[in-house]
Amino acid sequence: MKSHPGSHRRSPRRARSDRNSNPMTVEQLEIRRLFAAGDYAILQKVETFSQTSQSTPTLVTDPYGGYGSFYKAGDTVSSATLTKPDSTVVDLLEAPTTGVWTGGNIYATQADLDAAFPNGAYELTINDSSQEIYHLNLSGSDEFVTAPELTNYDALQSADPSQDLTLDWGALEGTSSDLIKVSVYGALGAKIFSTPNAGAVGALDGTATSVTIPAGTLAAGTTYTCVLSITIPISEDTADYMGVPGFVGFTTDTGFSIVTQSTLGAPTDVAASQGTFPHHTTITWAAVTGAASYQVYRSTVDNFADANKLVGGVTGASYSDILAAPGVLHYYWVLARNGSDIGPESAGVSGFTELNAPLGFQATDAPHHVALTWDAAVNAASYQVFRSVTNDFSSATRIATGITTTFFDDTTAISGTTYYYWVRAKNSLGVGAAAGSVTGALS
Repeated sequence: MKSHPGSHRRSPRRARSDRNSNPMTVEQLEIRRLFAAGDYAILQKVETFSQTSQSTPTLVTDPYGGYGSFYKAGDTVSSATLTKPDSTVVDLLEAPTTGVWTGGNIYATQADLDAAFPNGAYELTINDSSQEIYHLNLSGSDEFVTAPELTNYDALQSADPSQDLTLDWGALEGTSSDLIKVSVYGALGAKIFSTPNAGAVGALDGTATSVTIPAGTLAAGTTYTCVLSITIPISEDTADYMGVPGFVGFTTDTGFSIVTQSTLGAPTDVAASQGTFPHHTTITWAAVTGAASYQVYRSTVDNFADANKLVGGVTGASYSDILAAPGVLHYYWVLARNGSDIGPESAGVSGFTELNAPLGFQATDAPHHVALTWDAAVNAASYQVFRSVTNDFSSATRIATGITTTFFDDTTAISGTTYYYWVRAKNSLGVGAAAGSVTGALS
């Protein structure tokens, strides 16, 4: 049996209790309805873990929580307070409400939790159409158990949503008087799946070692936030109100993820233009069956893990990257999407935008040469100069290459001849568009 500070098991008096974690961040804890029907009040101490691999769960940041909570059906609660043994009063309610409400805090250490929620007599007071006061007794040693651990965590990271999905965790330190709860949350904390509450058909007691999520419950290509918890109830107060119980309990949570397989394939026949266009790089691919749109990722290194999403919601099978810097090699990947289902990335392809033609190109006549000047082109490493006696670049001859400045003197010009000139930028990826023509002659 694994152990950690505060996790060893004792023999408390038993009643039933439960809590669930906020699915968005397991450090933030929230009480939800425990019973199939009826009001209740809870004083609860919690300990929260996270499992991110096929290994022992670890404590999260600020893993300890202390809470006073209640559930009221029907009547609107106007105020609710928790009075601690030292007479400190915690306001549980910021505004009138019905249903579940929780007041408390989270703490970095168990010692901080115990100091904030010491052993002793608590009163939870609820005011609706009348006043109800629950007497909750916290006594004895903490009942946190060893954190629940998913034994098939790795398999849950590539789950087939079209098949029944079983979550296995092996034997915990629970008995039939304890409660195990499994909850699965989707986007914005919406609960997708939950095991029954205590007292309901199918509820999991502390001896359960697995649960099955029925086929079709989860969507394809989706990451879900999940909580597996075990609650150890230690005392019960039913003397104050007939049929309206108050409980004290300890809960140990493990947060983990479920990632479902995509039904979409990776796009194939992906290609990117290689300096074909002066102002963009065009990426094309073959359409994927079942895809509603596509996402395009880009990086300057050939590693999808380093890529950033360039665009989403592309409905065709091509995209022009107008943000790509000219003369820079980029790598591209394409992913198909249908709703929340996002398929695997395509093979990476490289492409680049043609270098821009240098601006400001001009020729100045001189007695012994024609002086050519231009502005630096973005990402150019050098320049080439071309010349012709006709205004036709296809007939021009390259008269200089490897120029690393932004000027060149044509000393081979013949007196009495007018020339046409062009200049092109160059780097390791190739040459850019030609700037020109401009005319020049010996003066």
